[in-house]
Amino acid sequence: MFVRVSFAEGGTGPADALAITDASVAAPPNSQTWYKFHEAGNAQRVKIALDANTVPGVTFSVYTPDSIARWIAQYGLHPVGVSSSSPGSDQAWTGNFEFEGDYYAVVENANPYYVAYRLSVTGDGVKSVTPPTPSPTPRPNPFATPVPVGAYGIDPAFSPDGNKIAFAREGARSGLFVSNADGTNERLVYGANQVRSPTWVDNDRIVFSTATGDKTSAPICFAGICFGGGTFTKWSLKEHNLADASTNDVITPPTGGTVPSYNRVLKNIAFMNPEKGLMLTTLDDKVVP
Repeated sequence: MFVRVSFAEGGTGPADALAITDASVAAPPNSQTWYKFHEAGNAQRVKIALDANTVPGVTFSVYTPDSIARWIAQYGLHPVGVSSSSPGSDQAWTGNFEFEGDYYAVVENANPYYVAYRLSVTGDGVKSVTPPTPSPTPRPNPFATPVPVGAYGIDPAFSPDGNKIAFAREGARSGLFVSNADGTNERLVYGANQVRSPTWVDNDRIVFSTATGDKTSAPICFAGICFGGGTFTKWSLKEHNLADASTNDVITPPTGGTVPSYNRVLKNIAFMNPEKGLMLTTLDDKVVP
């Protein structure tokens, strides 16, 4: 039986998320597609189901309005649920929501080829949404440098030879990514939540910052009055080598560091330490204040 498959535009993020229509859609290779639906917040059962003709490697994650708000505030993108195999569908998730709002399902195709699938959402409080009207695509500037097509991320940085771009991404697949300068051959080279500020040492090595967990500091007390203390996110610096896929820690004070910038002339790294401010380090030496 012939089934018509749609190659819908949009779905690159919350701003242009697609409506869930239960129509057959083609997922591009190694892609994520965003969908949105409205839920009344009546705590009634909601079921999201995905059928990909038993093809493995196609899953989805579920996000709430609060998940998106925290992501925009750069606290990382964390799903409230992920799909799993189900007797009635290839992948499914069931839950309920207490608050009314727009909720999201992000379909990920981890295969290196197109996969046709159907996505559906059911529930007493579920309403479809009207997808945004596409704006006309401006005519390209023939003098402009082409940029990656179909990629999204933050903190992009060109390699010294200009052939590759390193960037960070938050989503169902979070971490440090590298692609060719034209957007091809995109790949996840280091998976972690809250990766930021990649900087190239040479054409193979990349230094970046990443959140390594929460730490609790004790308050400072004097004459019965206490200041500070509490829980904070610790950031550290790491070096990833594309040549051998190795990842190593970069020396920083115990309180870590963020926003590294590599100096290829002096062979050192400037970074921000939350206690001492701007500092210098190297890949094989001690920290220099």
